[in-house]
Amino acid sequence: MAYESGMMCMTATEKQLLFSEDELMSTGSMLKEQLTRELARLPEERLHEVLHFVESLLHQEQQARAETLPQERDPAQDPILQYSGGVAHGSLARNIDQELYGI
Repeated sequence: MAYESGMMCMTATEKQLLFSEDELMSTGSMLKEQLTRELARLPEERLHEVLHFVESLLHQEQQARAETLPQERDPAQDPILQYSGGVAHGSLARNIDQELYGI
């Protein structure tokens, strides 16, 4: 593989081998392999920095997921919960077909 401007470039032959029908390698897998090769070249003391950076990224991902999860509402502020039990009628759907379709 050749490198241009810090980006990974492949020859046509490498692409053909890489993306053949028999074995389609994902970009994520290629990136992980490249990271593994580059990490092997770093001195051990620098690996601690890389680990700290990766843990920081994972922490950011975890926080982003937590922020996108639906937040639990205060029952007093939730209009659906305020209305729950608001209808004392036994079955709202009784004879619904007759009402809707005249059956």
